[in-house]
Order: sequence, then C-alpha cells, then structure tokens
Amino acid sequence: MALLTSKLRDRLGEALTITVSILLAFAIDAWWDGVQESNLDDAHLASVLREMKTTSELLDDAIRLHALTMDRAETVLEMTSKGELIGTEQDLDSLINDLLNSYQINAPTGALRAAILSGSIARIQNQELKSLLLGWEGLLDDLLEEEINGFENAVIFTRWLGEHASVHGPLSISDKNVSGKRVAGRSDFTLPPSRHQAGIATLLDSVAFENQILLLHANGQSSRDEAVAFQEILQAAIAELQLTID
Repeated sequence: MALLTSKLRDRLGEALTITVSILLAFAIDAWWDGVQESNLDDAHLASVLREMKTTSELLDDAIRLHALTMDRAETVLEMTSKGELIGTEQDLDSLINDLLNSYQINAPTGALRAAILSGSIARIQNQELKSLLLGWEGLLDDLLEEEINGFENAVIFTRWLGEHASVHGPLSISDKNVSGKRVAGRSDFTLPPSRHQAGIATLLDSVAFENQILLLHANGQSSRDEAVAFQEILQAAIAELQLTID
C-alpha cells in the first residue's frame, strides 16, 4: 500500500509539474503577444501622430491662402466700389490671377487607416480620443466641403470672366503656383499676343463682376474659418495622442 501511495504521489507530482509548465508556457506566450501588440500599437500611433502633424502644416498653409484670397478680393472690391482702377492694369491682372486659383487641402490618412485596421485605435484607453480618430475622415470631409465649394466657384468665375473680358493679362502671370510661391523654370512662360484689348479693368463698373468677387471672398472666409476650427480640433488630438504614446 505504501509503495502504491508513493507511486501515486510521484505521478501526481509529475502531472502537477507538467500542468504548471504548460500554464507557464501559455502565460509567457500571452505576455510576449501582449508585448508585440503593444509595440505594434506604439508604432501605428507614432505614424498617426506624424501624419497629423503633416496635416497641421497643410492647414497652416490653407489658412494663410484662404486669408490671401480674402485680401485679394477686398482689394478688387475697393476698386469696384469706386468703379475705377487703383494702381496699374498689371496690378489688377495679378490680383485676378490669384483669385483664379483655389487651394484644397490633401490631408494624408493612410497611417490612420492602417492603425484602425490593425485594431490599434480600438485599443486606445482614452475613449474621447478613440472616438475622434475613428470619425476623423468624416471631419475631413466637412473641411473639404467648404474648400470644394471654393474651388467650384473659382472655376465658375474663370468661365464667367472668359465670357466678359480678355483673360490674356491674368493668364500671362504664370510664374506662381496656387500657394503663391515662384515656380522654378517658368519665368520664360509667354502667351501668344491677343488683339482683344478689353481687359479686366473694363469690368470694374459691372455689378455682375463685383458679385463674382464677393462670392470668392465669401468662399475664402468660409474655408478659412472651417480650417481654423479644424486646426483647433487637430491640435487637441495631437496633444492627447502624444500623451497616449508617452
């Protein structure tokens, strides 16, 4: 009986040792999986943070350029209010050239989409930040709606202008891009001469022309205000995301 009891004790000990070993192995695997998942989440969130900082820089540019549209429009409206040219026709052509362009932000979202698909966003403990990031593309759509409206009105203005005056002067000024920066290698750009002399200055007494400029100003203001509001949300998200990563 004593021998049987000893063998049973040994087998129970072996079974317990095997069980503990298996449980320990599972615990180690679970711990390692958790470490890997945490590292992956940190990498994804760091990429999202860099992406948002890029968007913030784009927003700064957008705010500046929408304000520029308003400034240019106000200068032209000063002329339409008097019905006469202020400065030279070339000055007016330059103003109109700026108004023919419209800035649209192209915010990157690839890192955020990857983080959502990986589950990294879902595992964020900060519920407010999680909800904000999951609905981020919807917020971007609201921002873009104003900018798309501004772009469409710039296109409408371009077509309208082409029907009522020669656009040779404004189009000849082509050494700047939409951001207002000089374009390298474009200084030799020229258009064929035009026999039509009715330039933009002939429209300064036109109520229709003034209305077109007013619409561009209104779009510029709406786009700027939307971008400013979005920038505030973005800066708060960047700060919270930075705390989450740290």
